[in-house]
Amino acid sequence: MSDPRAQGVAGWVRAIRAFTGGADPRCLQLAQWRALTLRERAAQGISGDDMARVEREHGCRPDAPRGGPGANPLRTPPPGR
Repeated sequence: MSDPRAQGVAGWVRAIRAFTGGADPRCLQLAQWRALTLRERAAQGISGDDMARVEREHGCRPDAPRGGPGANPLRTPPPGR
């Protein structure tokens, strides 16, 4: 069974967007949700299940790891830190 979102003109638009690196608006919204605290998410009625569903349905990439100590796997922090 084929995905109805992959058919017709909308399918071509999604394929071109994926090929050129364009962002899905729902993925941008998901990134904004991830930046919220748990309290802010609860106030807006956003659950972890909602976020997982949007990520799965729209093919959003998981959050990139943030920089900071220990972010580079090739570099180990000096002992004592």
